[in-house]
Amino acid sequence: MISLKDSDEKYRLLVENVNDAIVISQNEKFIYFNEQFSKLLGYDNDELMMQSYKEVYSSWGQEILKERGRLRALGEEVPSRYETFFLRKDGREVNIEANVRIIEYQGDKATFAVIRDISERKLAEKELAENEKRYRMLFELSPTGLMLEDLNGIILDVNPAYCLSLGYTREELINSNVNILVHPDVMSQVEQNINDLKEGKVLKHYEKSLRKDKSICYMELHECKVPLSDGKEGILCIANDVTERVRAEEDRNLKQRMEGVLELAGAVCHELNQPMTVASVNSEMITKDTDNETLMRKLDVIKSEIRKMSQITRKLMHITRYETREYLNGKKILDIDKSIAEQPKK
Repeated sequence: MISLKDSDEKYRLLVENVNDAIVISQNEKFIYFNEQFSKLLGYDNDELMMQSYKEVYSSWGQEILKERGRLRALGEEVPSRYETFFLRKDGREVNIEANVRIIEYQGDKATFAVIRDISERKLAEKELAENEKRYRMLFELSPTGLMLEDLNGIILDVNPAYCLSLGYTREELINSNVNILVHPDVMSQVEQNINDLKEGKVLKHYEKSLRKDKSICYMELHECKVPLSDGKEGILCIANDVTERVRAEEDRNLKQRMEGVLELAGAVCHELNQPMTVASVNSEMITKDTDNETLMRKLDVIKSEIRKMSQITRKLMHITRYETREYLNGKKILDIDKSIAEQPKK
């Protein structure tokens, strides 16, 4: 059976060895405290014993203390756990969390408090809040599109630049799957990209995308796995709209290919002119030398086709610029009539 003396000794050992400060005040004076309490305030034990507890509060702590007293006087409950501020002997303010209880001590009411220094935690929270504010400002003002998504491809956040590129509002994109932005031609690659990102790979690639109005655009994407504010992992996507650059490159490549085609067409036209001239002259000679109506009708058809070929070759020989027109299935072909230099009227 444990004796009262043994029980008191175990209680004393517990109080003296916990990391938190423990203090008992009665009649507004400290009557008991552990070593952690005196260290917290920077005082020797003799300096604190029987000192008024109000003297260890900073000016801001005094205001909190007065407000708690006012609420009690009105009959309102005040939380037993609260944050306030102490003032150390060296004048430094300490942000603390106090958990207080009213107890009976030596036959009279007393206040029992467990106190924890939360200065470092509060400083870390402040720095975190400031970093979050700076991050949010950079996120919102960045001229480059930024998107956060979870590891399942659900959009968590987007900045204005990203919305502008794709024609959506922020509200329309958040909680949507990234698949709504992907062109069907490359949809099969999305799952593989997400799996690569889950494995920690950093991706840089071009993606054929769809705007809200279903028009095609091209995005240059830099993607990597990042920690999210809730402690989970997500994906950061940095997106540059390179549609104009891609289309300019496509046009440049097409023009280069067409230059070779036009050079070949010019050479072909040159080679066709002589046999067409011979065919035309001989058709005229045969027409003059025959009275056969059937033959003459066939010769007229031949001469008509030769004239058409001659018109086409003349157009091809006078192409000076590259102009296209829409063709089937979204294709573009050379518009000969728009590509030729204006011909003088005869």
